[in-house]
Amino acid sequence: MTVTPGTVKTERKALAALELDAIPTAAVQVDPDDFTMRVTGIGGTGVVTVAQIIATAAFLDGHAVRSLDQTGLAQKGGAVVSDLKFTAMPSEASSKLRASSCDLYLICDTLVGTDPVNLKAASADKTVAVLSTAQTPTGHMVADTSIHFAEQNAIRSAVDRTVARTVSLDADRLAQELFGSAQYANMILVGAAFQLGRLPVTAKALEHAITLNGASAATNIQAFRR
Repeated sequence: MTVTPGTVKTERKALAALELDAIPTAAVQVDPDDFTMRVTGIGGTGVVTVAQIIATAAFLDGHAVRSLDQTGLAQKGGAVVSDLKFTAMPSEASSKLRASSCDLYLICDTLVGTDPVNLKAASADKTVAVLSTAQTPTGHMVADTSIHFAEQNAIRSAVDRTVARTVSLDADRLAQELFGSAQYANMILVGAAFQLGRLPVTAKALEHAITLNGASAATNIQAFRR
């Protein structure tokens, strides 16, 4: 295998060709003063960072926010679940989502997202799931190549029968094609949720929160807009 590193200059040229000046305003379909969401994924891919950015954006828009990050025993490669609750005023309620209470279910990893324990927060009456179809192998799959992923139809069915609506896209592939790295996949999912009107924060606040976070801010903003 030969690895040929790119250059910052080349990456910036590629980004410049893709830049969008703004994202269209979406009609919000949920109540921002009584909103809950769950983000599921694997450690090391920015799941907690995405949750923190969304929470900061909601705070900038004037909402009270409670959050809970469940990172398991592994910082990288283990299951990560982040819950967020928006309210008009500060609340003393638990930060963890109760069963069937989730408005938006952001699935950054299919195996973690379809875990029945995590799916319990979803509701067939109101939950909209934004699902990345990318497949990240587990440690067992790396060690034993005879172990394979479940069929995409089975994964989709597990989500479909639990939520009101599912929107799926290969966020990793899109991030690779647009920005040369899958690390921006989660922000593409955030943009999809925003486009659906299921993420009740303003684009201005979200992009400001991305800027405050500081890590690859310009590219993450473009990933959100794309």
